[in-house]
Amino acid sequence: MTELLEIYEQYYRACADARSKASPFAGVWGMGEDPKLAQCHDAFYEGVQAWVQRFEAAGPDENAVSQAVRHILGAALDHRGEDVYWYLYAAHGLTLSLIPRLSPGDREALWQWYDVSYPKRDRLPVQQQVWKLLKKGGK
Repeated sequence: MTELLEIYEQYYRACADARSKASPFAGVWGMGEDPKLAQCHDAFYEGVQAWVQRFEAAGPDENAVSQAVRHILGAALDHRGEDVYWYLYAAHGLTLSLIPRLSPGDREALWQWYDVSYPKRDRLPVQQQVWKLLKKGGK
């Protein structure tokens, strides 16, 4: 879990650095280097994806899985309107293989929280998949 948290912290720092180095008009009308298109976004997503694969291969217990899923699903809420938001939101899809490893009680609690935190009107297809998988497992 420490490694996952470090991936997130590195991402936040890299995005803040990209934003601080950009001109105030970067990305406007396609001019300059848009920090929203910085390489750190893809590196973050690929890093979390690789971490999830290693994590699953290690055979984590339910508690560790619960912590990881909660962190991945909750991170975007604290960063709405920031450059990192959409990649944090996209990372929800990386939990699809972890959710079946949750206890039914955790799935139910997470489904209820997710339903309120990410209302249907805000969900993209991957978030709808997460919602359905949490709901299915919680029943």
